[in-house]
Amino acid sequence: MKKISIIYNPESGSGESEKNAKKVKEQLEQSDKYKDIDIQMHATKDSKDAYKFAKKCSQEKYELIVSIGGDGTINQIAGGIIDGGNHSKLAIMPLGTVNNMANALKIPTKFEDSIKIVEEGNIRNIDIAKVNKDYMISSMTIGLLADAAINVTSEKKRKFGPLAYVIDFLRVLKKYRGYSLVIKHDEGELKERIMFLLVTMTDSVGGMSAFTPDAKVDDGYMHVLTMSKLSIGKLIRYLPKLLRSDFSDMPEIHYFQTSEMTIEKQNKDKKKKVQTRIDGDPSSSVPIKSKVLKQELKVLAPKES
Repeated sequence: MKKISIIYNPESGSGESEKNAKKVKEQLEQSDKYKDIDIQMHATKDSKDAYKFAKKCSQEKYELIVSIGGDGTINQIAGGIIDGGNHSKLAIMPLGTVNNMANALKIPTKFEDSIKIVEEGNIRNIDIAKVNKDYMISSMTIGLLADAAINVTSEKKRKFGPLAYVIDFLRVLKKYRGYSLVIKHDEGELKERIMFLLVTMTDSVGGMSAFTPDAKVDDGYMHVLTMSKLSIGKLIRYLPKLLRSDFSDMPEIHYFQTSEMTIEKQNKDKKKKVQTRIDGDPSSSVPIKSKVLKQELKVLAPKES
């Protein structure tokens, strides 16, 4: 008998995820497409539960896994699907703070609209990147962006939304020096002190669409931005251009795209712990090795996506 798993994060959506998971189950059971399929619900209790559930479901060749939560939950489920043999399709019902992946795929955040994608969406093969033993479906940060997010709790995100990150970003920026890194990629090598590094798999970053307009969910590339120097004054001056994805006249910013990348610490920073944040959650520490798995993940998306 075919099976579907609904995996939801109780911490997402101000406690609405469990109620929505039940609604999804009830609606799918009434659907002609899924009426003869066993539909199960799995609630996550810690950050690795979604991965474990998805891996087991993929190994058992579940027809579909529905993610109810934010990009972090999608990340764990996507990684579990791949490590479980890549036998299941992924459906996304966005209930996070930012929802980059949903934005990139044009999946609506309104519950009644997103459930229609689960019932009627087309299968789209999208990229996923392997970063050491972890996976990335949306973005990775190192430096200021990652370190400033350390104190951003789930409660702050629910209360302030994306603004929660901006508040801590400005607080940390005052005394920040960054890390001396060596970044090797398809186009060569970058060796300098980095204030922040941003890697994105989509054109949606921090809830802003077209931040990296050339990025596509299935182009086979990581899109990378690094900044070597940054002050509050420069940030204010650059912000309008950054929001328009215009990096001209910004010599501190490097942009490139790559299918593979390694990042190592230079000697002066060998003893420092340089931690990444992937899809909003703490992840691997430098050194890291990353590679795009082109169009490996099967996702339900709107027909016009």
